[in-house]
Amino acid sequence: MFPFLSAQNYAVLFPDHEGPRMSYAAGKMAGHAVLDSVRGMLSERPDLAESPIVMHGYSGGAIATAWAAQLQPTYAPELRIAGAAAGGTPTDYALLYGSMNRGVGAGLFAAATIGQAREFPELVQIFGDFALYCAIRAKNMPQPPLAAAGLLRFDLDLLAAIAKPFESELGQHVIAANRPGALTPTMPVLLYHGSRSKAVGDLFIPEEGALALRDAWRANGADVDYWALPGEHVTADMFAIPWVVNWIRRKLLG
Repeated sequence: MFPFLSAQNYAVLFPDHEGPRMSYAAGKMAGHAVLDSVRGMLSERPDLAESPIVMHGYSGGAIATAWAAQLQPTYAPELRIAGAAAGGTPTDYALLYGSMNRGVGAGLFAAATIGQAREFPELVQIFGDFALYCAIRAKNMPQPPLAAAGLLRFDLDLLAAIAKPFESELGQHVIAANRPGALTPTMPVLLYHGSRSKAVGDLFIPEEGALALRDAWRANGADVDYWALPGEHVTADMFAIPWVVNWIRRKLLG
């Protein structure tokens, strides 16, 4: 996405949306990190203060974008954000448990679980000894080896200290705390997703979560465009680029 935006001479900011604890996939923290990074940019570049801003993220970045969009009206109302585009958005860990655990997405699902434990340290108490060992060893790993670990198709339930950890009271609390939709963005939003209604569909991030978020925001009056796209998680992202760039351009032009 960056080359297409920079080619049009847009200033592009890359927020560290995992925050100081590297809390990958922790929604509220990620949203705060994005909005705070915009504040930081504007403090360094006051000449951009009158420029409109559009946020964009895909997959893990879409978590940060969606949360920033719904937190902005109360957390950073002074920011002039003209829109937010989020694609392949993981909105519900209960859905991800079904689509990623015990499958080739298990490595990334484990990485997200570790990220949640950094934001919700009480989760560590339900990690089994081997899970805690793996989490410590994996703490500085980049994404590719974590993703490759999914080839083992392991079951996170078997690494927990309790039975059915994702159904436990603590597990359900963390899942609910990371499900966007309770707050409503006031900026225009674009959600897009690989859809079985077009071709293949996103096999890792179920479209049902994005549809539920769309419906929740629309029910509260938000302006939400939704694009159902052909392709799975990676190819839908590639397919969408020219149309998403054009959507961003139109929002920046007002």
